[in-house]
Amino acid sequence: MKWYHGGLQNPSSRFESWHPCTKNMTNIEDPNKDDSLFAPAPRVRIRTVAGHEAVPYSDAPGAVVERLLKKPVFVHLFTDGPDRVFNADHLATYLGNTLGPNFTVQNHGDFTQFILSQKLQDREEVIRRFAMSKAATKGSIPLSVNEKMQLEQQSIDRDPAVPFREFARSQSLSERRERLIHNDYYETSALGAAFLYLLPESMRTPHDSRRDTVIVVTGRGIGNMESSYLGRPILHMRGGFSYGNVGVVSTTGLVDAPGKPAELGRAYQRGQQLGGGLPDFDRQEYNQIIFEAIRKNGNVLDPKLIEQTIQEMFADRMLHYDDPRLNEAIKGIVLSMSLFTLGEHGQAAQCSTSDLSLGEPDISKFCRLHDAHWQEELLATQIKQPDQPEFCDYHQTIFEKLKE
Repeated sequence: MKWYHGGLQNPSSRFESWHPCTKNMTNIEDPNKDDSLFAPAPRVRIRTVAGHEAVPYSDAPGAVVERLLKKPVFVHLFTDGPDRVFNADHLATYLGNTLGPNFTVQNHGDFTQFILSQKLQDREEVIRRFAMSKAATKGSIPLSVNEKMQLEQQSIDRDPAVPFREFARSQSLSERRERLIHNDYYETSALGAAFLYLLPESMRTPHDSRRDTVIVVTGRGIGNMESSYLGRPILHMRGGFSYGNVGVVSTTGLVDAPGKPAELGRAYQRGQQLGGGLPDFDRQEYNQIIFEAIRKNGNVLDPKLIEQTIQEMFADRMLHYDDPRLNEAIKGIVLSMSLFTLGEHGQAAQCSTSDLSLGEPDISKFCRLHDAHWQEELLATQIKQPDQPEFCDYHQTIFEKLKE
């Protein structure tokens, strides 16, 4: 079952960045300072740009707005097999209303269909680019290039209305139905490079008169293979990442990556220690709910039934697949990616992040631009109550000035 992974006790970061176009940008204010994506940023920094000219970089709202208004901005929105409930038109309207009249949001629909219909790349090249970024294995055995190509060809031929995750988890490589591990997951840098390469040149290269940023909302899981403390590779799941001027947000990752309620992780760990397939909760009423669901199912232990029951038990504390709340939950990370891919690498792209030293979520956070590492923080910042502000004062000022 997908409800528990290593991120439960140590919630994973939901963002990763790869910036092939800005590799000469350095922080010379403090050479020892961590300048990675969304590292805590001072209000004013000194950066070197092309030609190694030192220029001030300010996170002050006025400076951010001035940079964002220098040229018209085109936001190119694509889908890539996201959850069925995802509404691209709803997101496009929200981005346009929030970012103001200098931003033109264009919803291009399905990424692969767009690329093939425009005859920008041939079919085999599209398949090859995506196949090379697959994280799938057969147990601990890596897939061959040909096997990855076979799986990706099946994916590209599926009905685009079928979520990518759903289709990928049904795939196999032989009549023996060999189990594929992480077939629905893709390595971030390779996937970002694939999207960037396949785009039309007009969307990925700089212009004198305009700026372009690309947002892909995908159903592919995204992450990186990392070594665990036991030396075995584990998949570090993520909700989104950026590569050049492309931001990728995963509806699968928004469910899988942020840490689930800690008691759910403990329940699964204890269930495994007891040798059973059921979670064992501290709260006995939770165990009774699961036992009652099994009883009503004719005492048949159905993993899908258990998963659905747990979704209902924790509905107010975490997202689930094809959750209607995804249309609200995705807004903050898409705004963050839009700003980051436009060069706003400091407070404008993220005003705060989870304090992992607390060991639990801080549900007092409310700004959409908060970097949530827990499901409960994600819901607190994105699923708004009637009297709850949408943004912190800093971001409210930026978005108001963009609309003036």
